[in-house]
Amino acid sequence: MNCPITHRALGFVFMVSVLGPLAGSASATDLLIERIVIKKHPIPAPYYVYFAASANAGRTKASYHVPNHPYGEGGLEGPEIEIPINLRLKGVQEHEWATLTLHLDPKDDLVTAYKALKKHNGKIEIANRNDHATGKPSYIFIVSQDMNQHFIYQVFWKVE
Repeated sequence: MNCPITHRALGFVFMVSVLGPLAGSASATDLLIERIVIKKHPIPAPYYVYFAASANAGRTKASYHVPNHPYGEGGLEGPEIEIPINLRLKGVQEHEWATLTLHLDPKDDLVTAYKALKKHNGKIEIANRNDHATGKPSYIFIVSQDMNQHFIYQVFWKVE
């Protein structure tokens, strides 16, 4: 087959080299969200935590909430809170996106609901790309809801 512009013969080697790497990316894998670290508190600690993750257009889901277990101390200026959540999303596609949801509330009965006092949704790429500061896959979310109230949290994960 010839190119309609240059009239040179077209080869198929280029097409194979482009499609080759794409074919291997469709294999299913697991996403393990190991922990979250709340670096700056949006509401006075202690508070309750709800964390959820989904992938594959919402077909793969997992959530974390420990009833009657508040986290943190010291109000707004308290120390960082590290929460080992160990959520596993099975059968996800590497290099796709996972949606994360974090709810914080001083009332345990509201933290899992849409009425939670502080909420944030974010996305992470399902990949083992290491953060240069931590040496592990992680992402820091900086949430600004108005000029005075914002919070910062970091999510750590790995793809297995």
